[in-house]
Amino acid sequence: MQLKLNGEPRELQAATVGQLISSHKLNPEAIVIELNGAILQKQAWAATALNEGDQVEIVSFVGGG
Repeated sequence: MQLKLNGEPRELQAATVGQLISSHKLNPEAIVIELNGAILQKQAWAATALNEGDQVEIVSFVGGG
């Protein structure tokens, strides 16, 4: 399916937000997911379906000091 991931058009096979995170080997404790302008709670990732044309933003936390 086609969707936008961090502003870039992508062809993805993931059916849910949880599968998307797993397929990209992301640390769930260090990211926030925004789907179509709304921030998703981590508890909802596994059950939230992705649909054609969705816009997904993955924001990573970066530590520093």
